[in-house]
Amino acid sequence: MPHLMPHFAMDAFESALSFAARLAAFHTGGRLTAFLRDIGIAPMSLVSGEPDAIARLAEVSGVEQAELERNTPVRVGKRSYRLRGQVFPAEFFVRPKTACCLACLQSDDARGCKPAKVRRHQWHWALDVVRTCPEHGIAMLRLDKDFHDGELHELGYRAPAPGAALLAAIEAQPTRPVSPLQTYVIGRLKGHVGPAWLDSQPVDCVVRASELLGAVLAFGPKVDLQVMTDDQREEAGRAGYEVMAQGADAVRDCLHGIFDAFQHDSSKPGPQKIFGRLYTAMSGARTLGKHGALTDILRAVIFDRFALASGTEILGEALGERRLHTVSSLASEQGLDPRTLRKLLAARGLVPSEEQTHHAFDAEQGRAVAATMQRIVTVISLPKALGCARPLADQLIDDRLLAPLAGDGPDASGRTRKAVAQDAIDELLSRVAETAPLMSCAPDNYVPLAKAAEKAKCRAVDILHLLFGGHLRGAVRSEGEGLGALHVDPVEVKSLVRDLLTNISSAKAYAMLRIPAAAGWALVDRGVLPSVTVMPKQGTHVIHRFDAEEVAAVAETLISEARTLDMVGMGAQAFSRHMRNARVRPAFSAAEIGVNLYHRADTHRILGI
Repeated sequence: MPHLMPHFAMDAFESALSFAARLAAFHTGGRLTAFLRDIGIAPMSLVSGEPDAIARLAEVSGVEQAELERNTPVRVGKRSYRLRGQVFPAEFFVRPKTACCLACLQSDDARGCKPAKVRRHQWHWALDVVRTCPEHGIAMLRLDKDFHDGELHELGYRAPAPGAALLAAIEAQPTRPVSPLQTYVIGRLKGHVGPAWLDSQPVDCVVRASELLGAVLAFGPKVDLQVMTDDQREEAGRAGYEVMAQGADAVRDCLHGIFDAFQHDSSKPGPQKIFGRLYTAMSGARTLGKHGALTDILRAVIFDRFALASGTEILGEALGERRLHTVSSLASEQGLDPRTLRKLLAARGLVPSEEQTHHAFDAEQGRAVAATMQRIVTVISLPKALGCARPLADQLIDDRLLAPLAGDGPDASGRTRKAVAQDAIDELLSRVAETAPLMSCAPDNYVPLAKAAEKAKCRAVDILHLLFGGHLRGAVRSEGEGLGALHVDPVEVKSLVRDLLTNISSAKAYAMLRIPAAAGWALVDRGVLPSVTVMPKQGTHVIHRFDAEEVAAVAETLISEARTLDMVGMGAQAFSRHMRNARVRPAFSAAEIGVNLYHRADTHRILGI
């Protein structure tokens, strides 16, 4: 069949259906359905973008087939179409609805011809993501399919007629800025370069991911995606694209933010509860893999934030090795009492002190803590394990030569407060072995630690300080167990105590303040309580002593609850109640250092002390 004459040109931005409708009006003055049948094209085959129908239209109209296909979704499979080099699913398009900008149609009508001849359907109007006219900034009108030919893009018949009806319809359309997601999609289909991370993904995945992420950001994780209006999807697309355009790191930070903002209750929340529709919409068999890189990022965040067992499948992939534990899961894995384990983990800073069954922590760090608990030495058994008397065992902990299993923080409690790991005991005894050589028999003038401390009028732990600092040379180990085998030269010890251990010990300093050793060391570490340091003669061990006047100065500034009993006969509980009622906060709280310390000025104002 020869080309239709006269030749009728196709506009560069016009869709094939629009061109065919204008051909029908120009050559027959009638509707598109009859025209297509006259030229041998089944109307719905052109609507469906069948290659044969497009080829026939090109043959009849004299327009290059490539030109028609450029602006037409061409079917390449079941519910799959190619447009401008990209393959899209059917839901990417507004079909069976017909979308148009009424202001653009008004501009077409200004040509003065019959609307059916001049009104053109632009190719990007067929995209579902296009909801605002890029030129006029008004919402697109979407016409529902009414009759069998309602998908033929005959805007001369289906859209409002020129004049008052069209003007009223234009006024009724809301004005708004164009969505950046829409701009990105149209630009990409025109061959423009966008953000590299987005350009590396299929266009429909970018749209789907942006709208899904944005829906949760704008309307919350419980949003019902099935009932969202076009305006809500427009808002979701804006919110999601703003994050997506910044790249993978921004998306990852956004997902971590959603996790951190979740208000936990007593139950253990899973991905579906925290991420809501963001997770469930991607986890279905039909939707898996349709959201591009967002799926991979969400999966990685879930693996990083949830205590999942190895082999757990998330969004199509299984977790190889467990990364996180909760107290209950670690206790079950290691066969430990969860209550004791929680106290120990809290003291090590892996879980908060308050009860939170859902809190997750690093699995390897948790296992390391659990391993120390397997070799726990309780306070009752500590002297025997060290080979010394109970006072020295306590001094070793109070002077931080031996770290409690749960640390010395305020969260340490119960049997873990002064219990230590066998590894810590072994390390202390190894330090002794490194500084005191083993002899079959100690010299006659050497005495055990307790006897040397009695002669030098010091604590036994002070002698160990001198030994570890490289000051004490006269020390040997005889046959025996632990610290009981250590013998020292009492004369040298007495001389060193007189010359080096001036001022007062930490025990006396903290006794003056009426605070426990852990709280005292916390003040030292914060620079509140100054110490006089004795630098090591060998090695790195520093000895801390305290000037009595400086300690007294701190006592004049800070007061503990325990000191109030001595000063005014008021017990700690009554004192604490008075301060709370007066709304006076402690200078240092028990949560910080293990005991409440108040400014002396506040106590003087409230209680006169």
